[in-house]
Amino acid sequence: MKTHFFDDIILIYGTPLLCFLTCITLICSSIRRIYLEKEIMIHLSKTDKYLQLAKASTSYAKHMNRLSNRIFGEVTRTTNNKSMKVVKLFSEKPVNKRPEIVNYYPRHVETDLLMKHLRDYGLFRDEHEDFKEEYQRLRELRGKKKWVPPMFRNKQNA
Repeated sequence: MKTHFFDDIILIYGTPLLCFLTCITLICSSIRRIYLEKEIMIHLSKTDKYLQLAKASTSYAKHMNRLSNRIFGEVTRTTNNKSMKVVKLFSEKPVNKRPEIVNYYPRHVETDLLMKHLRDYGLFRDEHEDFKEEYQRLRELRGKKKWVPPMFRNKQNA
């Protein structure tokens, strides 16, 4: 016995109303897809016509290609690879105008803070800081404390 498409859908969805709604949805989506495909094909055919016109060897097409290249900042006439290298060099921004080169500045503050934390953990040895700490320790052992200007002396005692 031959079954119909609708019988299968009724078995899946259960009721004829759901079956009907599903069929309508499928038909609408297929119509929409076909319409979009036709629109794309029409658009592609227009661009194909433009490309064919641009590739044509008529003097009008050559003039239009040159004008188009001039408008968009491309090389107007065909050139060899050596000349294209020069064109590429001159089309780039100069080195002194590029922000990634001109505005380069190492992150000294963040790096210094990171090194201090690493030194506190014992993972980095800063010999200059070690020397300053040792020198301060030896001064304190000799009885020489760090000199404090007179205007700040009372604030430290309090």
